[in-house]
Amino acid sequence: DGDPSHELCVHARRADLLIVGKKHQSGESPLTSHATLQAILHHAPRPVLCVPVGAQPWLPILIAYDGSKPAARAVHSFAASGLHADRPVHLLCCGERAAEVAEPCLEYLAAHGIQAEPLLTPGTPAEQILHYADRLQAGLVVMGAYGHTRLHELFFGSTTATVLQRTGVPLYLD
Repeated sequence: DGDPSHELCVHARRADLLIVGKKHQSGESPLTSHATLQAILHHAPRPVLCVPVGAQPWLPILIAYDGSKPAARAVHSFAASGLHADRPVHLLCCGERAAEVAEPCLEYLAAHGIQAEPLLTPGTPAEQILHYADRLQAGLVVMGAYGHTRLHELFFGSTTATVLQRTGVPLYLD
């Protein structure tokens, strides 16, 4: 009973990971479904794995990392999840400081037994995440969720919202 995003977030306190589908329910519009998913991502106390229909879990993993707290939390919880087992992992960092940002993350992953191939690019995060997810035929994209205020997102857009709307790849968000 009640608002689905609120109920899921309340019950997620008892879990390690919240897994949600990316297809709206019958009778629910895609816009309402997207709003519910965004509400979950803004309020969930645990990482969220957003899985579209037909996901293939054995394909490579793309980690999008920008050095922010949400990205660091996502990498940390992903490393602990075991979802990386026997899969190639790629670390995508964008911008002028991509190599500088990537270095501590690569070291962290290696310390947890995860060897990641760095992908350093000057492009914008959303477009590069979508490009590399497609190019690598990724089976999972790991990224921080909503690293900016809602006001910032209103004026400048959101990498999380863009990737959620435009990819069919499962997303691990924290």
